[in-house]
Amino acid sequence: DKQKNHNNKTLYPFTKESIKEISIAAQGNMRRVLMICNISIDRGAKLRYPLLTPVALKKMLPEIFVEH
Repeated sequence: DKQKNHNNKTLYPFTKESIKEISIAAQGNMRRVLMICNISIDRGAKLRYPLLTPVALKKMLPEIFVEH
């Protein structure tokens, strides 16, 4: 439990699952990963999302996180 809590703090405001979704959307391109993270943080702050989960990312950035 302590390790899981530590991992969540080190990824904040993202979750482990949202980082995985970002990596998939970026197709492994690190520059694109960083761009998506930056946009996500900016929009998340404006929309007052306390945590950027995969659901939040898909709501905020439908142009990036397209459902197949």
